[in-house]
Amino acid sequence: MPIDYTNNIYDKVISNLRKTLGNELKIPIVMDKHQGASSILIIPVEDTLVEIFANGQQRDVGILLEYELNVGGMINAKHFKQVSNIAEHIKRLFAPDNNAKDGTDYFGGRVESISYEKDEEEAKFRANINLTVTIFEAA
Repeated sequence: MPIDYTNNIYDKVISNLRKTLGNELKIPIVMDKHQGASSILIIPVEDTLVEIFANGQQRDVGILLEYELNVGGMINAKHFKQVSNIAEHIKRLFAPDNNAKDGTDYFGGRVESISYEKDEEEAKFRANINLTVTIFEAA
């Protein structure tokens, strides 16, 4: 007999994160490849067991949010300001006093780190934002 399960990482986290970020930032939020002049690529990285309960488990889901800006020329301070503005916006969105969450699907979002990357050859500037959210899975 087949087991009963839910695709929690997609249904509870990715799908709702796309809605939350899309409504807040008004730029393309994608999972396959960057689009247009700027977009955020969602890359699931990790699904970690935190604690087991009698009626389920708590898990941390690590997501890489890769914001990419196509510069179309020489990269300068103005471009860094634009990229860091999006990174700071996301960091603030998941700050403890403003923690973005989607009902009971995920909570406790926290930006663990942000790294910046310049690609001079392709004239692109990126912010790699490591986000962790917590979910409960019922048994």
